[in-house]
Amino acid sequence: MQSFVSQTTAITRMNLRGLSGRLTLTAATIMCVALVVGTLLGLNALSEGLRFSLGNSGAADVVLIMRGGSNLS
Repeated sequence: MQSFVSQTTAITRMNLRGLSGRLTLTAATIMCVALVVGTLLGLNALSEGLRFSLGNSGAADVVLIMRGGSNLS
């Protein structure tokens, strides 16, 4: 039983000593994941806003007349 307690204490001390390095790495990972999620949410919001704007602009009875040579084709 004494061996178990001393081994557990040694492992706990070793884990606590390396905690600062793991905290930094974990915080950096969390920040990167948050940035990716934020970027994806922003792009999705932009896409939905553009889709909404284009879907609700214009009416079926409105026509745009362009003069000859004004198209790109």
